[in-house]
Amino acid sequence: MQQVSGHVSSLTLSVLLHRYSQLRSAVMFRGLFGSGGKPPYANAPNSSSPSSSTRSPRSFPVVEGSLFVSKPNDENSQKCVYLSCNATLREIGEFSCELVVSRAEDEDLSDSLFPADITFTIDPSAKFDAEDQRLCWNDRSGKRYSLDFENEDTSGDFLVQLGRALYEKKNNESAESLSREESMEMLRAGYVTVNDLLSAAGELIRCEGELFNYDVDKETFMPVCSTIIATINSAVTSEDNSRAYLLMVFHLDTGERILEHEINSDMAPQFYTNTLSLVWILRTDSDAEPENDAQGQQELDPESQLCLSIKFNSAEDFVPFRNQFNVCLYEISHNASVDDMKLKAGDMDYIEASGRDDVEPMDVDDSVSEADIEDNRQLQDHVPQARVSISSWETGEQNSQLAVAYNNDRTFVVRGKRMGVFKTGPEGADLQTSIDFKTPGSRGVGFNPGKILLHQQDSSMIVLDKDDPTRVMRMDLERGEIVDTWDSSATNGATVNAVHRTEKYSNLTNAQEFVGLNKNMLMRMDPRTSNFIVQNKKYAAGTRARLECMATTGAGYLAVASAQGDIRLYDQIGKQAKTHLPGLEIRLLVLT
Repeated sequence: MQQVSGHVSSLTLSVLLHRYSQLRSAVMFRGLFGSGGKPPYANAPNSSSPSSSTRSPRSFPVVEGSLFVSKPNDENSQKCVYLSCNATLREIGEFSCELVVSRAEDEDLSDSLFPADITFTIDPSAKFDAEDQRLCWNDRSGKRYSLDFENEDTSGDFLVQLGRALYEKKNNESAESLSREESMEMLRAGYVTVNDLLSAAGELIRCEGELFNYDVDKETFMPVCSTIIATINSAVTSEDNSRAYLLMVFHLDTGERILEHEINSDMAPQFYTNTLSLVWILRTDSDAEPENDAQGQQELDPESQLCLSIKFNSAEDFVPFRNQFNVCLYEISHNASVDDMKLKAGDMDYIEASGRDDVEPMDVDDSVSEADIEDNRQLQDHVPQARVSISSWETGEQNSQLAVAYNNDRTFVVRGKRMGVFKTGPEGADLQTSIDFKTPGSRGVGFNPGKILLHQQDSSMIVLDKDDPTRVMRMDLERGEIVDTWDSSATNGATVNAVHRTEKYSNLTNAQEFVGLNKNMLMRMDPRTSNFIVQNKKYAAGTRARLECMATTGAGYLAVASAQGDIRLYDQIGKQAKTHLPGLEIRLLVLT
């Protein structure tokens, strides 16, 4: 790689190019340019080129040979078009020619399925390749043609003219000064441009800009390359054939690949609108393990990572690139294409804007009147909140669950295998009694409750067993013991990780139904029926639903959150979600 800036240390560049080649899913691009000709981005001024009005029409040599065609990506399907034909070039405009192949006059026309003449536009997309008395190229449909020359002496001049025509089309300038060797180099299979490579590798977007590397000692970003092309390319990982995207950086003038990085959340990407830049972390040693600092926080060795930045040339480049990057990051997080997610109106805008740093906050009236201050004083509780001694309930374990009753002044706190019942006292919470969680019929063997839910006007409690998630129990709070148990035979072996009321205030009624979920299923349960689970909505394991928690409205609608931050809104269990709010890999623990 050329050293563009004198400020870049040789160690930084060697780490950037040598170490990062060890990262997985690397797509190596080689042979960007041949030895002759100018790169496609270095277009020289056209002042020396003669105009089409003063230039006399050119004459091109005619060659003889045989023409064959094969289907795209299937060389074994080759079929003869003309057993005997003539080929030449025809000028159709300034710096633009076409290849004309005509059937020989003495060839039998009775059984031919092809026309007498076939024309092909000469441009880089045809991918011309001349070797061993044969010229190959593609048409616009992807079919591969090959022309086998009969006479080596005449074919040489023909190929030189074809190479010059291709140069003129590619660079929009005259090729009269091009040497014979340089003209032939245009027809080599290895002579491809950055455009050709990136299009073949699934390019999604490209923008121009500058590349910087953060210098820890100087505490500033130092230039690495002042003229680069940054692209986002789609790829497929070889390990499990899953979706992947690559951030790639090329030198603008030479087309040389500077770096590539698989897009994922480990990059810690951050877009800055005020500087039109992207900043991310590049780990140069994929085997480096984080170490604990003095505070116990994990951090990587600074020598095993680089902080890089791309500064885009304009907002017209920056905004589309940022939006495409956010979409790719979202698809990687969900391992699915946004085209297959059936997103609602506005969801795509939400995904594209998820990485923005220029969202304006809402205007809030910070002015406070004297009346507001007086009201706050009246609402303040001047009674000091003293901690009540509950030595009789100390178990040495931490609180894990909390439920507050609506119908009476009771608060239930789970600690280990016991539950304390509190009421509000003059100086805080007073412990009234404690209840042990014991498995029915086990002669006093206790269990750790996973989740609790007050039920039936706060007279009973739904309890889940942390060690056996297929078991659901109901505790009579007046008796302080488990009175009903529904095991795996009632739940059909389905685990229940969380339970909730069927409606927002159904615990104020004597309703016996409640809802529950596990990672891939929603369910409605009715203890009065023999089936117990009366409705369910199950997601296939491959969908990665990973349901985590839920909440209900007064009308019985459900909002369900996942470990990926998604929120699904249902009007009824058993049907598809009416609305799907995408998440950003932030785990939601509680909905209310």
